[in-house]
Amino acid sequence: MGHHSDDDRCGTCKNDVTDDDEGVCCDRCDRWYHIQCQGIERRTYNRMMEKATGDWYCQTCKVGPKRDNNRKLMKRMSKLKVGTLNCRGMKSTKTNNTKKLHLAEDLRKYDLDILTIQETHTGGEGPEEITTLDGKEKFMLYHPTTSKHMTPADKTRRTNTRAGTAIAVRKGTNVTFKAVSDRICLLRTKLSDNYTITVINAYAPTLPVSEENPKTREEFYDELEDVVRQVSNRDYLLIAGDFNAKVGREWDKYGENMGRYGKGEVNSNGKELLEIGRASCRERV
Repeated sequence: MGHHSDDDRCGTCKNDVTDDDEGVCCDRCDRWYHIQCQGIERRTYNRMMEKATGDWYCQTCKVGPKRDNNRKLMKRMSKLKVGTLNCRGMKSTKTNNTKKLHLAEDLRKYDLDILTIQETHTGGEGPEEITTLDGKEKFMLYHPTTSKHMTPADKTRRTNTRAGTAIAVRKGTNVTFKAVSDRICLLRTKLSDNYTITVINAYAPTLPVSEENPKTREEFYDELEDVVRQVSNRDYLLIAGDFNAKVGREWDKYGENMGRYGKGEVNSNGKELLEIGRASCRERV
């Protein structure tokens, strides 16, 4: 991490890293980077400058060997189709629940292997089979069950909640499903004998609810972070859902877990989402 010239360009944003910028050089690829492009906080950068010892690797070099080792996994993952949907309620008193029928139609139309669903407004008693309108294709819908250990107050709260999550997969897929709460559930399935994927489905509190009662949002993200930590590092992890958040154009601060194509301004829910995304990325490298 020495001096650099005006001709050096950031390996992330491709803009010059000048002597007036705070930048670091990767000890593996010898490229310069702005600290914000690598998600390095200023206090961390200052400590690096004070010590001036030890190797530092950019995000690309840091994960390079793992990518090489997981080429087969990436090839298999490229064929897996996963979607997410806020269905705005699946509760129905009709004999034929048309929402579930149309859900199966969407799974077929978009050729999805896994669909995470939020705001179901329902609980249930285990997985249920849903079928397309013509009855030719079948899927399994997994959602939290109404536990016999729940108190009457808990059952009433779950019945009346505007939350609720579920995950749908093709019938015949061997999965392990776990309901964490009415806002978080997860599903684990093998891609092959060697590779397993864990899909976490999350439905965050809306912005008005979060700002009126910050503790609700704090509890949700604490719970989500705990769930992420419990996932094996050997699993391919995918977090999907409806986070009721705007992340804006914060890629320069959160380059390790966000692309460059955001729009608008970040809101308080978006800030929380970006922070947990950054923490998850760093823990699983």
